[in-house]
Amino acid sequence: MISFSEIQKISARERRIVLMKFSELTNIEIEKILKDCNFTEDEKEIFVLSSKGKSITEISYYCSISERTVNRKIKKIKEKINKIGG
Repeated sequence: MISFSEIQKISARERRIVLMKFSELTNIEIEKILKDCNFTEDEKEIFVLSSKGKSITEISYYCSISERTVNRKIKKIKEKINKIGG
């Protein structure tokens, strides 16, 4: 987990990516993101699970991948969302 002092050192744009919580998105926002972001199948599955409030551990178990891989894919997902202005 990133510390508060580390968050303060990064740009506002990067801060928005770090703090983004998929579970706080509305259904309309989720649909728009899924339509516009061109996710891979893995990214799409992880995004949907995360938007339903699943933890990293739960997602890693469900998808049969490591927690580190889930974290890496979530970072890529957040970058794609930020590119479309989400």
